[in-house]
Amino acid sequence: MVALTACSSRAGGYAPMAQDLLSINERQTYPRTLAEVEAYPYAQLGVQLGDVRPGIAVLAEYEQGNHRWVAADDVSILTTPDGQLLEVRTSDEVTTSVIKSAGGRSWVEQVGSTYQRVVVSSESGERLLRCRVEDAGVTSLTVLGAQVAVQAWREQCADTAGQSERLIYLDDRGRFRGLEGQWYPGAARMRMDVLKVPA
Repeated sequence: MVALTACSSRAGGYAPMAQDLLSINERQTYPRTLAEVEAYPYAQLGVQLGDVRPGIAVLAEYEQGNHRWVAADDVSILTTPDGQLLEVRTSDEVTTSVIKSAGGRSWVEQVGSTYQRVVVSSESGERLLRCRVEDAGVTSLTVLGAQVAVQAWREQCADTAGQSERLIYLDDRGRFRGLEGQWYPGAARMRMDVLKVPA
C-alpha cells in the first residue's frame, strides 16, 4: 500500500488521495492470473478507465519507439516506454496529450520544474495545462499477487477548470510499470498496470 498525504478533489469535498487509491485497488481484478499473463507471448497492460470493469490490453505495435496497447475494438492506448500517456481512444472519445514546453526533455527530466501540456479531447476540445512532476519516493506495487519495486512520480496539472494529480510508476530500469489518478482536470480516474513488460 502506498501511503500518500496529498489530497484529491471529489464531489462533496476533499478526501485523502490514499483513500481514493485504496478504493481503486479493492476493485482491481484483471481477468487473467499471473501464470496466464506469463504464458501469453505479448506484453500486456491492465487497464481501468473510470468505473468501467478492469480489462487487459496487449502491445499491438511500436510507433516511433512508443507502445500501442489495444483491447479488442474498444480501447487503444499510446504510451512512451517511460510511462508518458500520449493517447487514449475509446469507442466514445479520443484524447491526446503532448508536453509543449519540454525543450526536448522527457517528462522525468522535468522534475521540479513547471511545464505546459496540451490535452485535446473530442469531448472537451483543446486545453493548455501547467504541470509539475515531483519525486514521490520508492515503493512497491502488487499486481496479480506479484510485488514490483518502483519509483513513484507525482504529476500535478492545473488549468482554469481545476487541478488533477496522478502517480506514474517506473521500475529500476526506467520502464513504465503503472499509473493511477486523473490525466487532466475533470477527467475520470484511471489505473494502468503493466502486467508483462515489453521486451
